Amino acid sequence: MHDDEGAPGGAGPADAAGPVFGSGWPPAPIAARMADPALRGFLASAAFDGAWVVTAAPGADGAVPGAGRAEQGRPDHGRGGAGGADGAARGVAAAWMDPGMRRLLGHDARSLPDTPEAWRGAIHPADLDPTLTALHEMFAAPGAPRDLPLRLLRRDGELATVRCRVMALPGGDGPPAAIGVQQDLTGLMRAKTGIQAASALKSAFISDLRHELRTPLNVILGAAELLEQAHSDPMLRRLAASAAAAARQAAEMLEGVGDLARIEAGETMAARSVFDPAALVEEAVSIFAPAAEAAGVTLELSLDGARGPVAGAPGRLRQVLSNLLGNALTHSGAGRIAVRAALHDAPPEPGALLLTIDVSDDGRGMSDALKRVAFERHVQGPERAPSAGGAGRAARPLSGGSGLGLFISRTLCEAHGGTLTVDDTPGGGVTFRISARVRRSPAAGGAARGGAPAD
Repeated sequence: MHDDEGAPGGAGPADAAGPVFGSGWPPAPIAARMADPALRGFLASAAFDGAWVVTAAPGADGAVPGAGRAEQGRPDHGRGGAGGADGAARGVAAAWMDPGMRRLLGHDARSLPDTPEAWRGAIHPADLDPTLTALHEMFAAPGAPRDLPLRLLRRDGELATVRCRVMALPGGDGPPAAIGVQQDLTGLMRAKTGIQAASALKSAFISDLRHELRTPLNVILGAAELLEQAHSDPMLRRLAASAAAAARQAAEMLEGVGDLARIEAGETMAARSVFDPAALVEEAVSIFAPAAEAAGVTLELSLDGARGPVAGAPGRLRQVLSNLLGNALTHSGAGRIAVRAALHDAPPEPGALLLTIDVSDDGRGMSDALKRVAFERHVQGPERAPSAGGAGRAARPLSGGSGLGLFISRTLCEAHGGTLTVDDTPGGGVTFRISARVRRSPAAGGAARGGAPAD
């Protein structure tokens, strides 16, 4: 009978350690050292599915293993010490494995005996040398426990991925020794792989869906706009305008879903290029100027503090700014929208700047409760509450879209070292502030509009 499957190897210490590892373990040669209070604390703090103990071969002094140490003079450590010449050459003289490790690998005591060769054979070849190196260092200078990523070879040929925590065994009269306790992560890694595959499949599906729906939506939008222009009948014009507005909203929601899929896939970073922040803001505002004029909204710009050139991600900034301008136009009524941009030094990194863009409206404000959740997914309101200066205006929903715009906008800002915040505008309304880290660039001229790659 094998010692680890029979009675405990030593009455006092082995009985103390027995409940941790199971009946019959640890074996007699190391039982006394396993009862050390410091080691018991280490074991109590680690969740594990299996364990092993190895002892150093004579002369193991912290050198990288595999240097061809001779077997001469190796003491007999019993059954575990009979590992052969290669055991000493690799710096391990004896090895014991507990029942939990054998169960993890699909072995019993006969197919996985307590020998250095069997212990090394259970470790993936690519992980063996780093493990032995770490053990040699611990043999030479015991210290704090170490965490080792480790892959083990199961009896059926499959890999078991484990998190292994190793600690030098305290004192004793025997050779230097270490214990490794390991937690099986195989199921977790398989689940992670499955989630990643599902996420990739979802992203591919959304990409295909956007591609297939974009064309018919553009056709619907174009036809509705032509009908609105071609007919003089007020009823038909209103119906065509409603159809066009619905098509635009569907297209925006489709883009939002695509952006969300890219964010979930970690694709938030954009290529950096040189641009002029003031020119970018002017360009974005000019797109909304006709709609603002039609709605009786005044657009005010303050850009003197934002003249470039700088290196950053102008495409992402334009996307966020356009979303905020659209929201402000929706909620300002026949009021005013003020856009202010500025560049600020961002020490201590030389050349680093913080670009801020404020979009303020004097329309309906937002309640404190709504401001707290405005940047979460799928938040559409319920309503923007009246604020000082806008108390006479009816409250309206925060958004009629997917509720993803502000969540996506903040995520894009954070991906580029900034953020997106909201606060009350003095006198009524709200102010959204975009911040993003950019770098001062010596480029000028045509590159300032964002076409030239940054160094």
